[in-house]
Amino acid sequence: MLVVLAAVAGAGALAGPATAGAAESACAPETGDWCTSVTKQQGRRYLQLNTFSFRGTVRICVAGPRRRTCRTATLRSTKAGVYRARLRWSTSFPDQGRGRYRVTFAPSVTGDPLGPTLSFRVR
Repeated sequence: MLVVLAAVAGAGALAGPATAGAAESACAPETGDWCTSVTKQQGRRYLQLNTFSFRGTVRICVAGPRRRTCRTATLRSTKAGVYRARLRWSTSFPDQGRGRYRVTFAPSVTGDPLGPTLSFRVR
C-alpha cells in the first residue's frame, strides 16, 4: 500500500509549488488520497485523476477562452491498485483557440470540486 501511496502522491510532488489557478497538478494535502494533473505527453495533453480512496465516475470540466465544457469519465483500476480517470483534451473537449484553459475535477461520490483548479495555456 505504501508503494501505491507514493505513486499517487509522487505525481503532484514533481510539480513543486504552484500559484492559485496556475497549477498543472495537485494532490490531497497530507494524505495523498488523490492527485489531479494536466500533462503533455508526446504532444498530446491529458487530464487525469488518480485515487485509491474512491470509485465511480468523475466530472472533468474545462473552461476555455469562450465557454465551459464538462465530460464524465469512469475511474478504472490500474495494475498498481490505483483508480484512474484520464481524458485526452483534444478528443474530449473543444479547442477554443489561444488562451488559458482551466480544469476542474469533481468525483461522483461528493459532486464537489476536488482540489484547486488546474490550468494550461494554448499559444
